[in-house]
Amino acid sequence: MKEKELERDFQNLWQGQKPFVFFRAPNTNLVRCFFQKDSQLFKTLDFKINGFLMGSFIMEPETAFIPSDHKKEYAFNPTLVSVQPFPLEESKEDKQSFFDLVHRTKKAIHSGLLKKLVVSRIINIKHNLNPFELFNNLLHLYPQAMVYFWHHPVAGTWMGASPERLFGIDKYGLKTMSLAGTLPFNSKEIYQWGEKEKLEQELVTQSIKKVLRDLFKEEDIECSETYTKRAGNLVHLCNDISVNKANVSVERMIKNLHPTPAVGGIPKQEGLDFIASYEKFDRQYYSGCMGDADLHGECNLYVNLRCAQLKKESISLYVGAGITAESDAEQEWEETRNKAQTILQAL
Repeated sequence: MKEKELERDFQNLWQGQKPFVFFRAPNTNLVRCFFQKDSQLFKTLDFKINGFLMGSFIMEPETAFIPSDHKKEYAFNPTLVSVQPFPLEESKEDKQSFFDLVHRTKKAIHSGLLKKLVVSRIINIKHNLNPFELFNNLLHLYPQAMVYFWHHPVAGTWMGASPERLFGIDKYGLKTMSLAGTLPFNSKEIYQWGEKEKLEQELVTQSIKKVLRDLFKEEDIECSETYTKRAGNLVHLCNDISVNKANVSVERMIKNLHPTPAVGGIPKQEGLDFIASYEKFDRQYYSGCMGDADLHGECNLYVNLRCAQLKKESISLYVGAGITAESDAEQEWEETRNKAQTILQAL
């Protein structure tokens, strides 16, 4: 059976400690695997590769990737492996540190330095987990997300279930999205979006459209109406944005679009400088970009959200919240806790 084959291959690659990535695009049951037979860390300058890219939040001159020279595909319908409710216990010091960062950000917004900024934090949990069961549960819980599990003995082990496409390029053109604003999902699917969430998402939309207008003809750019998009236990405001006749390289799109204000700030450089000065950790691959690309210039890249880094006896969850002048620190703290549930529900 394909289900058993995928698990067997995953476990063999994990035990062999050679680089590999398993991933599944949204709304499909096709799981793909790229793997290496050596431990080399491949990097690209121009993104003209066949493989799976793993880019950091602050893009380095060269971006890591796993080539697709050795690959497999599986039609896989996961079933949920037993999970236990995981209580999220955090210290008063962690909470106060996050509150201080939110207040400092709001002060920068009121001063005119920033319009919006995404601040983030890490939740460290001691956990002796089964990597395949975690990946399997993410596949089951988040059919509409880009789910991946990346392992490289040099670059580390990361996994996640991202709801946000950075951009995709194929023969028909380019597709991207503006995703921001967060509320808990409810079964009635009736949401009262506040002005804070609406403004947060609108700023992202306008910023992405400005980038695209600098690259393409305005008549070729199409933007959907704003709608509510579900992402597991959360919902977000979203616009789908597309470009017809998009003759552009992956390298140029990444350079111009990443990081979007959905994970960085407005203005872009001022936001990056602020994050570098006041966040107390390196985001590494969190809020970077990942996905597959080929030598024909086609790609499907996603923002690395709802993700975690796996270590020997622990797991580090990366979560963030969009801050505007109207943000409330307690509500933003709860938003990050809700986002952590994406991974916690799979443990």
